Amino acid sequence: MGIEIDDRSFEPTYRVVNGKGKIISDLAKEAKQANTVYLATDPDREGEAISWHLMEAAKIPPNKGQAGRIPRDNAGRYRRGVRQPA
Repeated sequence: MGIEIDDRSFEPTYRVVNGKGKIISDLAKEAKQANTVYLATDPDREGEAISWHLMEAAKIPPNKGQAGRIPRDNAGRYRRGVRQPA
């Protein structure tokens, strides 16, 4: 997204998609009890954005969240991704 406003007054508003609020509240509840939260997404910009938005929506502190790039096509790579998050 690219927006240029001279007075820098634009601030985007993010909202949870209708029907997904329970997923976010469940994630937030579990995250409060965990030492570390791993968010495993596809290894691309969209995956990174999804992780960021989930952390924001569930109010997961940055020091608690770990984003792992985990390809969905290989179980062995998945396990390595969990052991060594990006």
